[in-house]
Amino acid sequence: MTSLASPDEVRVLVETGLGDTELQEVIDRVEAEITEEIGAPYAEGETLTETVEGGGKSLYLKRPISSISSVTEYSSLSDTTGYALTENDEFYVWSGQGRLERISTVPGAILWSRMVEVVYVPQDQNKKRKKAIIDLVRIDLNRTAMYQESVGGEYSFTAVSNWEKERRRIMKRISFINM
Repeated sequence: MTSLASPDEVRVLVETGLGDTELQEVIDRVEAEITEEIGAPYAEGETLTETVEGGGKSLYLKRPISSISSVTEYSSLSDTTGYALTENDEFYVWSGQGRLERISTVPGAILWSRMVEVVYVPQDQNKKRKKAIIDLVRIDLNRTAMYQESVGGEYSFTAVSNWEKERRRIMKRISFINM
């Protein structure tokens, strides 16, 4: 996998004495952590297929939506034929929320079937992800084992915040999945 952030891009915003190889290792570690937590980045225009459990009025996808290719409902797990739905007639897309809302002109028929397959193109969020990578690298490089330290009255350091809390805050910025 090619990194979204290069050592040169990180150095513009983060002061470090690490060489390219060592800094790239930190970047790779941060990117692996993000991928493990929220999934891999997607190339612009790449189509994703998600199978989501239905039963409610809304479906939530893993990413904000750029465009929908198809939505197919399945009445059961063994149903292999499914029913293709039409956007704006049978469902509405809340793009930025990654949400599909079931609509219908038939009273009482406004819930999604048991299982729904959605084929879509997610919004490109690589710039947002790159910013998070750089922020997480900064935290990793600046983190100390201590929250506060002082040396002979001449030097004093207090961490700005709880490191893990700050990491979670950054991950939430790029996460579309409840964390």
